[in-house]
Amino acid sequence: MKKTIFICALFFSFSFDLIAQQYAMKTSMLDARLAASCAVIGNKIYVIAGSNDGGSTVNSMEVYDIIADMWTTKTAPPVPNIEAIACSVNNKIYLIGGYNSITGEAMNNVQVYDPAIDMWTIKTDMPTSRSLITGAVINGKIYITGGWSGSYVVTEVYDPALDLWSTAANIPLGILQNNGGASLNGEFYCVGGRDINYSNPTIYDNNFRYNPITNSWSSLANIPTPLFSGSVVAYNGKIHHFGGATGLFTPNVNNHFIYDPTTDSWTIGQPMPYKRAGHNAVVANNKVYLIGGVDSAGDRRKTVLEYSEIMTNTEEVQKEQAVTIFTDEAKRLHIQQNNSDFFNLDIFNMSGLKIYSSSNSSNNLIVSLENFASGIYITKLTKKNIQQIKKISLY
Repeated sequence: MKKTIFICALFFSFSFDLIAQQYAMKTSMLDARLAASCAVIGNKIYVIAGSNDGGSTVNSMEVYDIIADMWTTKTAPPVPNIEAIACSVNNKIYLIGGYNSITGEAMNNVQVYDPAIDMWTIKTDMPTSRSLITGAVINGKIYITGGWSGSYVVTEVYDPALDLWSTAANIPLGILQNNGGASLNGEFYCVGGRDINYSNPTIYDNNFRYNPITNSWSSLANIPTPLFSGSVVAYNGKIHHFGGATGLFTPNVNNHFIYDPTTDSWTIGQPMPYKRAGHNAVVANNKVYLIGGVDSAGDRRKTVLEYSEIMTNTEEVQKEQAVTIFTDEAKRLHIQQNNSDFFNLDIFNMSGLKIYSSSNSSNNLIVSLENFASGIYITKLTKKNIQQIKKISLY
């Protein structure tokens, strides 16, 4: 008796819809940066400030033209900072809060850049001075929460049209250094982060969502691995978390986790080709750009990585590429395909650790899982640069 498993396919349930997840290296920035601020207007990405290998602020702004794959420089903000949040509203960039590397203090500045005239102006200060904050734009307003110099729970809302601040419901947990939130379907997501204890911090696996209509936060399915200093974006209807670190003095990771709000569940995406933390992620022209950050050696980087997904859900492609994955009562995993195409099979536990990997071209592969503990695992099958990711249950 066989038991077919089609639980939580990565993109569409109960079908053979497939997706190609791919990365491409792009032209590097002019300066290496950690904890910079990024925002998008049209086909251009604005990268502001950040810190260099000496810990000093890189007081400049670079602009990346994604069509030309080329960087230029523009006027730097009047008040240099790092660890701030940058958001774009109505073709202007709002640079909020941050850290002053000279005074060692958190900041509450609101600096606004108009690319049409290459000029900065100063607006009303944020009520709470803070860096390492989380922010997102919903319906033309900027929502800010978390941050340092305290483990802040207060949520503040900035209305650019009125140049006015107000408060919203507190986030359930004081978090910092989770490198930005994301807005999706009119709601604000905050994933991961850490507490304020520098010497021995608690790293969080939380996943909070704020609804501005009800002015309330809800707790969702936790990210599989507690992480901070990763990057979070909304892309193709899901929340993507790239990279980060599991501790202050542990190597960075290249994990890629994807949250589906329709099923309240996480799956494992294609890992980054290198390990990063303190980097930025933005969406432009239907692609994700992962910019800068720090590598596992602690060095700031100039790198720009482009991530994209290609949906292939036609009946012809499904018929050609479809693979059936199921387990039986003897704890064996069956991989069946209607041809002999070469494929790679990886199995991960729910913490994102790869525990099995193989390559094969069999049209009826059987893998013994007898030594696997009971629980839920994730299979990732890569075939002709197309991936099928499914959960399997072993009991």
